Amino acid sequence: MKTTRSENTARPLVSITAKIETPPRPEGKVLPRSRFTLPHPIDQGDCPVTLLVAPAGYGKSTLLRQWKDELDRKQVATAWFNFDAGDNDPACFLEAWIACFQRLDPRLGRDAQALLTSGSLDFVLVIDSLLADLRGWDRSSYLFLDDAHGVSNLQTQRLITDFILRAPACLGFAVGSRAMPTILPPCTATGEKPRILDAKALAFDLSETARLIEESNRLSLPEELAESVRRETEGCAAVLRLVALALRQEQEMEEFASKLGRRSDGSAQVIQYADYAGSKKISPKLEEALRRILDQVLARIARVKGENAEFTASPGAAVALIEPLTRRELEILGAIYSAQNYPAIARSLFISMHTLKWHLQNIYGKLGVPNRTAAVVKGKALGLIG
Repeated sequence: MKTTRSENTARPLVSITAKIETPPRPEGKVLPRSRFTLPHPIDQGDCPVTLLVAPAGYGKSTLLRQWKDELDRKQVATAWFNFDAGDNDPACFLEAWIACFQRLDPRLGRDAQALLTSGSLDFVLVIDSLLADLRGWDRSSYLFLDDAHGVSNLQTQRLITDFILRAPACLGFAVGSRAMPTILPPCTATGEKPRILDAKALAFDLSETARLIEESNRLSLPEELAESVRRETEGCAAVLRLVALALRQEQEMEEFASKLGRRSDGSAQVIQYADYAGSKKISPKLEEALRRILDQVLARIARVKGENAEFTASPGAAVALIEPLTRRELEILGAIYSAQNYPAIARSLFISMHTLKWHLQNIYGKLGVPNRTAAVVKGKALGLIG
């Protein structure tokens, strides 16, 4: 697995510092998931890997952060690594990977780093060097890997798999991914498999649902109602938080919206909650309630932002588009705003998924946005929807 770095080698999409920085704690009070514990690496046998695999909104990153905080308090060495598209260049991946381990100890990976920058790159030799340092270090430690679904390069995948299979027993891995990642070995040479917590396992149970709503709203729900909410939302953390928001009093909602309004991604964050809700099979009654809350919160955020041009616009702003949206594109934008998922939109408009994706690209291009969340925010600000 040998190559040479060229002048056209892709660089990471984010800085190395950002990739290996532990993400900030979520705003507000976070419900501890005490029923989930992270075992000591040695207690996990030949495959010291715990995998959290579920769609967005199930609290994977929050749980990883909770585990890391617990280990930090116990003075166990920990490090964090966020995967992104830049890791599809193996050289760029290894550069950040070594920097991550140097968070554990600056002496780790010095020889590997020198090999990586020497011109002719033997990636397996770089991995060998780093693993040799870790075996000599021999201190119980944990590496937290988030967004593992983002790695598609086969060479990078093999490097990570090889590293995990050959890592010393003192090193454990906790991995978050939206889909089953290809970087993890299905099993070790002895047949041991990673410990997997999927969406069903990560879903909030009845007790957690009741506690979340109670702590968010100082409102105690009868057990039957709490179970109904849990069942309707399938225990998805993001949707449950939106339900908790729906139960807040007017003053509390105003305060919540004001806080989000001071954040650049405030509106996008709320609309992402609606996206999560749209991907779940919830009752029409609950879905309607969530959409009403979404409208109210977005209106408050727009008022808080005031002059922010990204989310508020003058009455004539719609004419500022590079090219106006067609009737069909407006229909699709409206369907996205109503939190329908893509297959449902395609069925309702009697078009194929391929045609829908073509329309979506046109919509994003005309609005000058990268994704559906930003499209809804921009469309609402321009008065095209809502």
